[in-house]
Amino acid sequence: MAAAEGPDGATISLRDARGVALFCKAAGLEIGQRCEGVMLDFAAPFLVEPRVVEVEGRIMAYAEWPTAFRIDLGPEPGQRTSGHGPASTLALSFDPSRSVATAILEGQDLCRAVESFGREAIRKVVQTVALDQATPTLVQHRLLALAA
Repeated sequence: MAAAEGPDGATISLRDARGVALFCKAAGLEIGQRCEGVMLDFAAPFLVEPRVVEVEGRIMAYAEWPTAFRIDLGPEPGQRTSGHGPASTLALSFDPSRSVATAILEGQDLCRAVESFGREAIRKVVQTVALDQATPTLVQHRLLALAA
């Protein structure tokens, strides 16, 4: 078992998540469930390139792949951080052949992850990102359904 971390043991940043996933895939390394903010789905090309969104004074970084997404939520205005990554990270993957309801019934803990990150923050980020697109993606539809 090996662990990958960012500088000074920080969570791997959104900027580096795809590179880490590509390396793991090429090396035949498995990315476990306990790995925060990185998953093998991130080795695919971006569907939505990483972008920064400001929602109510908080900076959020969003990126999306064909079956997954990651949101890094920055600190609240005036809150100090150690500079070692985001205040909070949400990264989920969806199986396009299964509904969100099926995934939840089969034990995938999507609702708790969305709730702990904050439904309103998720809705606002996805809404802002989707405004620049002709059609919302499958991942965005599923994310909005979970955050409803």
